[in-house]
Amino acid sequence: MKKLFLFLVIIAAYLLNFSVQDRLTQTHKMELAPLLPAMLQQAALGFLRQLGAEMYFVNAAVFLGTTDSGQDPHEYAPVLSEYFKVASRLHPPFLDTYFFCQSSLSYLGRDYDKIVNNILDTGIKAIPDNWVLPLFAGYNAMHYLNDTAGASDYLHEAGTRPNAPSWIAHLAAILAADSGRIQMGLQWLETVEAREKDETVKKRYQMEIMEFKKACRVAEAIQEYKQRLGTYPTSLNMLSPDFMDQIPRFNLGFKLDWHPPILRLVRPRKSLDNKKRSS
Repeated sequence: MKKLFLFLVIIAAYLLNFSVQDRLTQTHKMELAPLLPAMLQQAALGFLRQLGAEMYFVNAAVFLGTTDSGQDPHEYAPVLSEYFKVASRLHPPFLDTYFFCQSSLSYLGRDYDKIVNNILDTGIKAIPDNWVLPLFAGYNAMHYLNDTAGASDYLHEAGTRPNAPSWIAHLAAILAADSGRIQMGLQWLETVEAREKDETVKKRYQMEIMEFKKACRVAEAIQEYKQRLGTYPTSLNMLSPDFMDQIPRFNLGFKLDWHPPILRLVRPRKSLDNKKRSS
């Protein structure tokens, strides 16, 4: 009986909060009040943390639904981000918080993309079967933050989760090589190829693995050059013929990009976009 009573109280409080917020939007301009830090609220709310999280989410959702389309989102973004941050800390498994956060803040600039990814990190840890959240974070890292290495890590995480589309893990491998981690990308790509059931797709992955292995041989020749001569070559052509017979030719849109000490195996972004659409 006590549990049922508590449940009814929580539902009543939730509905009351939603009703109040909805009524306020009809009579007043909706504003978000500043919040106390999440740590203090976790201690104060105790077992009611889930209710607190959902109430803050309702406040944020109602606010977003009533904002003037002409209002600059940067005016309310600092407080709105705190609502999402506190809600995610109070009840990390609540998925809607992360979807609203991604859609309402990620396009506002680098500072907010970092905030969004920090909030998404909470959900990524709390919801281990969800592949969408690390996909969101990987997209933010690649598209907004220009952090190819970070994007590949997030996408690799997404690709290892249950029911994730295979193209996500494949893109993670491509971006790892693009960020200079060619050997890591090769390992990830070999894992993707081993799991692939479609023979046509599997063959394509095998062809890409050959390109990755070519790049790994060039990377090994660079390290041998450095060990023997004490400096990096300024051009890959300096590796031939003493360290390798010739610099290999690359297919499938791949090419090497050498800026000492980083060797990258890159594919034009247009090729990546086409690959994603065809997967």
